[in-house]
Amino acid sequence: MNAFEQLIERNVEYSEDFQHASLQIMPAFMTVVLTCADARVDPAHFLGLGPGEVVVLRNIGGRVNDSIIESVAILDTLAQKIGNGNRVNVAVVHHNDCGVSRFANPQLQQSLAHRINRDPSVIQEMVITDPNGSAAADAVLLESAPQIGPGVTATGYVYDVTTGTLEKANAVATVSA
Repeated sequence: MNAFEQLIERNVEYSEDFQHASLQIMPAFMTVVLTCADARVDPAHFLGLGPGEVVVLRNIGGRVNDSIIESVAILDTLAQKIGNGNRVNVAVVHHNDCGVSRFANPQLQQSLAHRINRDPSVIQEMVITDPNGSAAADAVLLESAPQIGPGVTATGYVYDVTTGTLEKANAVATVSA
C-alpha cells in the first residue's frame, strides 16, 4: 500500500464519525495563519487548533507574496460581508531551520532559478536567514499592501522546530485605520 492509500484509509475512519458539518465558512477566531509548507510546522498542532478555528495558508518559506496578499484580501472581504463586519487578523509564522535558508547559497539560487524558470532575484526574495526579521518584515509588507487596506492586522511570529515554542517577532507591524 502506498502512502496516499494509507491516507485515504485514515479519511475513511475520520468520515465515519464526522461531526463538523455545521461549521461556519468564516473561522471562529477570524484569523489567518500564514506559515511554511515544512511538514514540521503544522499550526493545527503547535496552536492546538480544531476544525473551523482559523484559515491556514502555507507556501514555501511562509512568505508574503502576491498570491498571499490576494488571498488575505479575499478572506477579509468575505469576513466583512458574511462575518458580521469583522476584519481578519494575520499571524505570519516563520521558523528556524527553514529549507529556504539553503538558497542563500548563490549556486543553489542559480540552480533553482533555472529549474523553475525564474530570475535568481526571485529566489533571493524567498531566502530566510533571520526568521525574526523576515516574519516582522512580511507582516509589515502584508499590512501595507494596497489590496489589504486599514483594519487588517498582521503580526510576525517565530516557531522553533526544536522546542515547539512560538514567540512574537521583535518588531510588530500594526497599521491604524
